[in-house]
Amino acid sequence: MCLLCVAGLYAKADTPQWIFDLQQKNVGLIDSIRVYDPHPEGAGYTSYIIYYNQPLRHADASSQRFHLRALLTVDNGMDPTTAVNHVYCSGYNLMEDFLASPYSAFARTIDCSTEIAHRYRANFIQIEHRYFQYSAPDNCWEQLDDLRAEEAAQDFHALIGALKTVRKASL
Repeated sequence: MCLLCVAGLYAKADTPQWIFDLQQKNVGLIDSIRVYDPHPEGAGYTSYIIYYNQPLRHADASSQRFHLRALLTVDNGMDPTTAVNHVYCSGYNLMEDFLASPYSAFARTIDCSTEIAHRYRANFIQIEHRYFQYSAPDNCWEQLDDLRAEEAAQDFHALIGALKTVRKASL
């Protein structure tokens, strides 16, 4: 069962409907989406930090769980539910520049990680790898059996699958 934990969704009038739809369509959803306030350097973008509740072993529903962190940056001039989606698996952790000020970092950074999103005004989805930064279970370095490529691939698949429930564009 896929659960989406979406830490501190602000109850703002401008919170997009697809965020609320995501909460309604995912059983067991807990507020854990952070919406960043506008930043002058990137006023044309909105960023969301999403924590997705994942099992350590996807084949074992009773296994310990953890939160996989992702950053979603959308172009405010596009409908994010129909825009092209650029998924970037960072390998380890989310770029710290993006987290300190996601608007300005995305707006001023046009490199191999963001070029496609800028060119096509796409949604930019950056996913943190399991066991790194905030995407790690408690005491993760004491037991490394679940740090496997197959499990990480299923983490990404589950997050993308959850986003597909509320997005019209293909991911």
